[in-house]
Amino acid sequence: MIQTATIAAVGVAFSKFAGYFIHELELNDKNVLLHIGSFKVYTAQLVSITLIIFLTYINTKGIKGGKLIQTSFTITKLLALFGLDRIWVHIRR
Repeated sequence: MIQTATIAAVGVAFSKFAGYFIHELELNDKNVLLHIGSFKVYTAQLVSITLIIFLTYINTKGIKGGKLIQTSFTITKLLALFGLDRIWVHIRR
């Protein structure tokens, strides 16, 4: 396995930050899917687990699939940074 911690971090970070835009992924008591004693499973946790399984599956299928996922993540991050930079330059004018 390559980059297992990275895959887990991407899954958790995606769910956490998606919660700012999708209210069903917020970590609050109204979004609990399973509650047994003090053990709770939130919708965001289920999304994280699903994403981790998907990324692990892609990773096990070979380098080409992983390369495509990594490239698309990198392009998305760079476009977001470029967009933030353009917004910042526009605001400062």
